[in-house]
Amino acid sequence: ATKQFDGKFVIMNADDFAIIHEARDSQKWITEIKYAPSGELLAVGSFDNRIYVYVFDGGMIKLQNMITQHNSFIMHIDFSVTANIMYLQSNCGAYELCFFEADTGMFIPAASRLKDVRWTTLTCPLSWATQGIHAAQNDGSDVTAVDCALQSTKVTVACGDNFGRIRLYRYPVT
Repeated sequence: ATKQFDGKFVIMNADDFAIIHEARDSQKWITEIKYAPSGELLAVGSFDNRIYVYVFDGGMIKLQNMITQHNSFIMHIDFSVTANIMYLQSNCGAYELCFFEADTGMFIPAASRLKDVRWTTLTCPLSWATQGIHAAQNDGSDVTAVDCALQSTKVTVACGDNFGRIRLYRYPVT
């Protein structure tokens, strides 16, 4: 379980709520939290435009890297399906789609390299698989929430928008 107390980022044991780790790496509030499928990494997005990647190593939790590529606050983060290299895709308040190596934080500028990567979750409204949820004339600001059960055999993308509508699409939405 994760929580924020007095500006501190706190990770607690889900069984007894004992504090496992606490830190104040970000001076702003937390906007997104996502565990890697293996449970070894935790990505934390913040209003300070950064993604903090923590590693769970032998009962210890430490900050592995800090991603500073985005130009606005972090809105959404997704991890790739575990492979030789695990990737992150993220969206920010400036409507950027960025890709990174999860363990090193290295920015991947050639996004087309990762267009066929499988993701464990799909919560980024701006992604290769969600191109068709946006009208041609829109800038993407009207779609505020996306979710998709990628482990299902019949995959459906659910989208929420600023107008209170929920739309369903077949995956991928091209």
